[in-house]
Amino acid sequence: AEFVMPGFDVAKAESLRLQREPRHGVEDEVVRIGYPTTPRPRVSPLIVPVVEHFWRKYGATVMFEFIGWMPEALALLPNVILHRWIGDYDAYLAFKVARRWDVGIAPLIGEGFERYKTNNKYREYGGCRVPAVYSDVSPFRETADDGRTGMLVENSREDWIEAPERLGASPIWRSRTPEGGCGEVQRRHAMATTGRLLAATAVRYVQGEAGYRRERR
Repeated sequence: AEFVMPGFDVAKAESLRLQREPRHGVEDEVVRIGYPTTPRPRVSPLIVPVVEHFWRKYGATVMFEFIGWMPEALALLPNVILHRWIGDYDAYLAFKVARRWDVGIAPLIGEGFERYKTNNKYREYGGCRVPAVYSDVSPFRETADDGRTGMLVENSREDWIEAPERLGASPIWRSRTPEGGCGEVQRRHAMATTGRLLAATAVRYVQGEAGYRRERR
């Protein structure tokens, strides 16, 4: 069996990025940390202390934006915004890029069904040039290059507070990881690249099937 890495439309994300409106005034001074996800209550013990810490220390100068779901414990915090889930992927991608997130997060426990997830968050954050923090579990452990294309952290409360804080406070870190991440996504996951790999895999499969049938005759 062969596995072809899923693709990401880097060209579309870049076009959306160049078209988006700039931030103005006070909005430009706010650090935005984003997380699009379906319901994932198992990561709540990681996320909730992080958001509470940032509210106590930074107030409304750091905002957390969720798309689709967030832990119920965060509902009353003033530094949290929950956006509805967007089913149309093109509309979702356009909205995500337009939010101009400074940092993306991808917490994952890495047990059970989660062991079989693809690196979708890595492809999206990298392709959209969003510096991101990932749990140091599969599939991120195998794809994110710590310090170059993203930040890998242990699933401890302390690490999940420290890493977004470091990214949010450091323009150097925020400029380094998006360039590395986008370049790596372009190299490994661009639609043209994965399309060629898929076509080559299909050809090998067809040729193998044809050879097998000839041997059976």
